[in-house]
Amino acid sequence: MKNLVFLHGWGAGGRIWRGQVEALASQGLKVLAPDLPTWEVSWLTAYLQNLPLAETVLVGWSLGGMLLLEALSRELPVPAGLILVAASASFVQRPDYPVGQPPAAVRALRRAVRADC
Repeated sequence: MKNLVFLHGWGAGGRIWRGQVEALASQGLKVLAPDLPTWEVSWLTAYLQNLPLAETVLVGWSLGGMLLLEALSRELPVPAGLILVAASASFVQRPDYPVGQPPAAVRALRRAVRADC
């Protein structure tokens, strides 16, 4: 492994990983912690296509991990490693995934964020 990429969760930014970036970069690794400008998997897929994934370990926290799983399900090379931190298969409950958040709670959260992010 030569590279390490940290992806933040919703409501955070790349700076959330500052301690990890500083500690690991001092050991000679190339460490990236981008601010995700959008929660669109297409952006993340394009970002990952520019990396040597065979030499890169990817770390995704929460929604960043969920997007990472979706991006890797597309035709990308296999990364050197994958670490998921508090990432679930789905944020919202659905018939095949009952442990997500109730849809009404997610709708209320969206309305609240639109009114005052």
